[in-house]
Amino acid sequence: MSLWHDKKYVNLIGAQLPRFRWKSATIANCRCVLCGDSTKSRIKARGYFFPHKQSYLYKCHDCGVALPLSAFLYRISRTLYDEYVMEQWKEQKPATTVPAHISFAPSRVFTKPKEMHQLSASELPSDIVPVREFIEHRQLPSSALKYLYGTMHAHTFLQPLVGDAKAASVKDGLSYLVIPLCLPDGTWYGAQFRLLTRKEYLTFRWGHDRLRVFGLQYCDLSRTVYCVEGPLDALCIPNAIAMCGSDLRGGVDAIHAEGIALHNYVLVWDNEPRNASVCSLITKAVQRGEPVVVWPPSLPKDINEMVQQGYDAQSLIRAHTYQGIRAELELQQWQK
Repeated sequence: MSLWHDKKYVNLIGAQLPRFRWKSATIANCRCVLCGDSTKSRIKARGYFFPHKQSYLYKCHDCGVALPLSAFLYRISRTLYDEYVMEQWKEQKPATTVPAHISFAPSRVFTKPKEMHQLSASELPSDIVPVREFIEHRQLPSSALKYLYGTMHAHTFLQPLVGDAKAASVKDGLSYLVIPLCLPDGTWYGAQFRLLTRKEYLTFRWGHDRLRVFGLQYCDLSRTVYCVEGPLDALCIPNAIAMCGSDLRGGVDAIHAEGIALHNYVLVWDNEPRNASVCSLITKAVQRGEPVVVWPPSLPKDINEMVQQGYDAQSLIRAHTYQGIRAELELQQWQK
C-alpha cells in the first residue's frame, strides 16, 4: 500500500476523530480516542499519524500506543478497515485469494527444524527426556506435547537465523525446552528457549517482528479465543493463545496488523491484584469495553499453577469473564 493510499484512509478516519487536523503535509494530529487523551483539558491532542517507510503509523504520546494504520482502523472502524484491506489486495494483485498483507516470509520457511525433537515423539534422545518430564510435571494436557520441542543444538539452530551476537545467549550441548512461535500455517517465525535449571525464557524472532504470539497454528480463530500471558498457560485451556508477556492488547493489535482475523477474544491476565502494571492494563481494557477475566480471590498466580493445584481453569474463566459495568465492579473488588 502506497503512502498516497494510506493518507487517503487517514483522512477518512480523521472525519471520526476529535480535533483532527494536518499539522504538515505528512503529519496529522487528533485527540486519542483509544485512551481518551487528557481528562483535564479538552483541547489537548496527543495522537499523531506519520509516515514510516511506505505506510502510515499512529502513535499517542499520552497512552503510548503505537499501531500501524491497519490496526488503528480495525479498532475504530471495521468498515474502513475492510475497505482498506480490499483496496490493498486489489492494488497488489496477489497470486492467491489471500490478502497480500498476510506475508508468510518465503525465506527461512520451515515447519520441522532438524535440530528440534517434538516432545510427543515415541522415542527421544536421553538428553531430551528431562525436557518432556519437566512438561509432564507441569500437568499440561498430553496433547500439548506435540506443540513443544527440545533441543541440544540451540546455538546451531539460531545462528543462521538471528546472527552470532543474538545466538550467543544460548549454547550447544545443553538441554532446552523450545516453544515455537508460529504463523497460522505452521511456519516458525520465532521461538522461546528455556534451560530447565532457569526460570528465564529467551525469545528470538527472525521474521514478523510485530508478532510475539504463541498458538496461532492450532487455534480456531473463528471461535472465541482466550488471550493469556504465558505459552504453558495457553496450553492448559482450549482455544487459547499467549502473548508472551502482559501486553495482551498489544498482542491482539499485532495479530490484526499482520492481517490475521481475530474478532472474538477474551483477555485473561495472570491473577496479580498487587501488580500495578497488570491492574493498569486490565483497567484500560475494561474502560474500552473489552471482555476480561477477573479472578475470584485466593487463587494461584497463573493458569498452569491453578491446574497443578487441581482447579478447573476453563470453568473458572467462563464463570468470571466480565464486560462493561459488571467488569468495573468486579475489578474494584479484585484490587481490594
